[in-house]
Parts: sequence; C-alpha cells; structure tokens
Amino acid sequence: MRGPVTILLQILLIVVIIFSSLPVDAWAAFGHMVVAEIAKRNLDADVLEKVKQYTQHLSESGPFPKIPDFVQSACWPDDLKSYDLGVMNGWHYTANVYNRDGFELKEPLQQKSNIVSVIDSLSATLSYHETPLYVRSFALAHLIHHYGDIHQPLHTTSQVSSEYKTGDLGGNLVHVRVRNTTTKLHSFWDDICRPSISMKRPLEEKHYAKVRSFADRLVETYDVSWEHRRQTNATIMSMEGFELAKEIAYAGVVNGSQLSSQYVDRCVETAEQRIL
Repeated sequence: MRGPVTILLQILLIVVIIFSSLPVDAWAAFGHMVVAEIAKRNLDADVLEKVKQYTQHLSESGPFPKIPDFVQSACWPDDLKSYDLGVMNGWHYTANVYNRDGFELKEPLQQKSNIVSVIDSLSATLSYHETPLYVRSFALAHLIHHYGDIHQPLHTTSQVSSEYKTGDLGGNLVHVRVRNTTTKLHSFWDDICRPSISMKRPLEEKHYAKVRSFADRLVETYDVSWEHRRQTNATIMSMEGFELAKEIAYAGVVNGSQLSSQYVDRCVETAEQRIL
C-alpha cells in the first residue's frame, strides 16, 4: 500500500502529463470534462479511489451537486464564478502584455495572482503530505481546471492598444463576426472555433457517453512525444500560448472583424495542435 505522498504525487504527475499533452476541445465545461476523463483512465486503481474520495468530499462540502465525480469536478472553478468570487478571477489567466501597433503602456497591468503562480501553488499543495482532505480536494479540482485554461492562447495574454488602453481581457472585449453570428474573440477560441457544446450537470448518461466518445477520439488521433508530455513548467506553457496569441489569435483581427474561413481553419488547427 502506497503512502499519501506517493499517491498525491502520482495524481499530480498524471494531471500534469495529460493536460500538457492533449488538445482540450472547447476549454469550457465539455473540454475540461473530456481531459479529466482521459486523466482518470491513466490512474492506478488505488490512486483512482483516492481521487474519488477527494471529489466526493468536495461535492458534499457545499454541497455542490453539479460535481458528483472527478470528471465533472474539472468544471468547479468556473462554477464558483456564479457566487461572485471575483477574487479568484485572476487564477484563470495571465496578462502577458501584447503591445499592439506600438502603443505605449503608461502603467503596467495590475494582476495580484495569475494562472502560472496558481498552478505552481496548487502543485506544491498536492505534494505536501500533511495537506488536509478538503484542501487536497480543492487543489485537485483547481489544478485539473487550470491546466486546461493555460493551453488556451487568450488565457495567456492581454492586448493593449489605443482602443484598449488597460487591456482587452484576453480578447473578451473584442467582438467578431463568424458564420453570421457575433461573439467575443475569447469565446470563439474557448470553443475551438466551432459551435459550443453545452451539457447540464450532473450529466445524464447520454451526455457522459459523448464525453467518453470524444476522449476516445482524442486518444486515437493524437500522437504526442514523451518529451512534450513531460513539460510541466507553467511559465513555459504560458509563454508558448502568448506567442500563439500574437501570431494567430490576434492576427488581422480588430473589434468588429468578420473572421475569414482561412482564419477559422487556422484557429482550429492551432487549437487542436496547441499541446501536441
């Protein structure tokens, strides 16, 4: 029987490897659940039992009926936004500044915490053998979620320009038109440039089947090098996303732009290959 430190470290390693190596479709609830499903499949039986214990404890502590299991707990950090916990908003992104068109930023963007520091802190929490059960449960759900977020390029930047003097909130203030629909640039990338998939939680079996089916397709489709799987440095992952945001997400886009089919194709390709 392995001790709690060994079990926690395996959970941490599996979460890091899985979230660093597979494309997260939508980065919204569906995508976070897909990757959590894949992570679950890679856990040893005793570790999986410990994960179930953490998730059950977290679900009952609220209670939070929308997160009855590990897979659905990956959505919990976004669920918390409905309680006006604005203090944790910065946990979901880091505002690497994209100075567009030579705009001079007079004062640095303010961010008390960011996704990089949060991932590092949560990882340390899970690695500490005296961490209480509730704190472990809290940390695991957040770590699962934020490893998904950090791979979305617009979660790693904020554009500043004459129009957005204090930043565009990672494309949340940029509205674009695509397929006769107006949406936020950030939301468009969250959905990997395709119609979003919305599922009511707790999931019905037919919806859970869709999560499992999509996970199956990802596993069958993408071949990821071991070297890339081992990338666990949150700062490096953040800067990779920042470069993609500058080169692709913001390329030729201004507020009110009609996104071309070429842009959409490149978005899909980039998003799906972001973490290969």
